[in-house]
Amino acid sequence: MALGREGPRTITFSAHLPSLPRPSELAERLPKTLIHRNVPGEGVHALLTDFDRCWAASAAQSVFGPRQRWLASVEALARSWPVITRPPAGGRTRWRLGEVTLPWSAVAP
Repeated sequence: MALGREGPRTITFSAHLPSLPRPSELAERLPKTLIHRNVPGEGVHALLTDFDRCWAASAAQSVFGPRQRWLASVEALARSWPVITRPPAGGRTRWRLGEVTLPWSAVAP
């Protein structure tokens, strides 16, 4: 999470791709302000649900390894969520490391 004087600016999810069963598993590492908000009707829940859908739709990419499946999933997620796509916080370089960053406003309670 990137912080500014006004509060959180971005949130970054980081995964160990070879051991990731699905993106919603990242909920275990949510910041305290979001951990109890991971329920239907909240932004963070919607994000993780959509990310799981993108992950499932990208299953065919898993034959090329978990990194390729992650890349395809993040690209699909970016079509409907404001995924940061420019360096230094975003883009394929960060995605290849198992990271994805979004503006805090996308998941803010």
